[in-house]
Amino acid sequence: MCHIKFKPETLPRVKDEIFTKYQSLMAACGGVDAGILRLTVQWNLETSQGIDLGMIAVFRSDEDLQDFLYCPAYQCLSNRMREIADWTIVDFFAPLDLS
Repeated sequence: MCHIKFKPETLPRVKDEIFTKYQSLMAACGGVDAGILRLTVQWNLETSQGIDLGMIAVFRSDEDLQDFLYCPAYQCLSNRMREIADWTIVDFFAPLDLS
């Protein structure tokens, strides 16, 4: 889970470009074949706390998460985000019960 807050000087067109890049990130990093079961990024509907985007990602394993963190497309987007936004990330393990 990730909360993203763009810096005040970030232009709306840049925000839109970043949003678009996030929409293709799962595929760019290998998708389900790479253990990325879901990666969703959407605009925050409740902006009173200044959070612009929310991201939820589900991985098959911790190893798949670690591989994702080193994916070149993710690294490129993260480097750009460091210039224009702040974020809070929460990683946690949630066992999947298929019974």
